Amino acid sequence: MRKLVAAVGAATSPESVPVPDSAGEESLGDGQRPSAPEPPAEPALAGQAMAEAGRPEASGARAAPAAEPIQPPVVDWEAALAAVQGDRELLRVVAETFLDESPQLLAAIRRALETGVPGEAHRAAHTLKGALNYFGAAQAFELAYRIEVLADQKNLEEVRRTLPQLEAEVARLRPALVYFLNSAER
Repeated sequence: MRKLVAAVGAATSPESVPVPDSAGEESLGDGQRPSAPEPPAEPALAGQAMAEAGRPEASGARAAPAAEPIQPPVVDWEAALAAVQGDRELLRVVAETFLDESPQLLAAIRRALETGVPGEAHRAAHTLKGALNYFGAAQAFELAYRIEVLADQKNLEEVRRTLPQLEAEVARLRPALVYFLNSAER
C-alpha cells in the first residue's frame, strides 16, 4: 500500500474519465453520459421490485416469498472522488493499486492467523482499512477495522471468524473497480 499512499500524495493531472455516480450511472463531470454500456442491474434490486409487486396490498394477490435484503452499493463514487479531490486519474491509480495489493494484505492476515502473530494481522488490516476508505466501501471498512481491533486485542479466534466476511466484501468491491478501470479506458 506504499504505492497507494505515494499515488494519493502525488500531484497528477485530471482526465475526463467516466466515473459511476451514486446511482451507478457514468458521467464525464459535465452532465454528459459516455457511450459505454450501463452496468447490469443488481439482481437484488430486481428481486425486491418483484417482491414489492407481489405484495397483497398492491395487487390483492398472495404475497410473494421474501426477497433477499438489498445490499448497499459497494462503492460510494462521490466519496471516492472526494477522497482524491476530484482527480479521476488519481482515483484510477488508487483503484489499480488496490486491485494489485489487496490480495497481498488479505494473505498477510491469513498468514498472521497461521503463525499466531496478531501484530501482522493488525498492520495488514489497518492498511487495508485505509485503502477501503478511499472508495467509501463502508461494510468492508468496518470489517477491516474490526479485524484491526481484534488483532490489537490478540483475539485471533475472532479475527479468524471475521476474515471470511472481509474477504467477501473485498470480493464484492473488486468487480466495481475493474468496471471503473475498463470504462475509464474508453
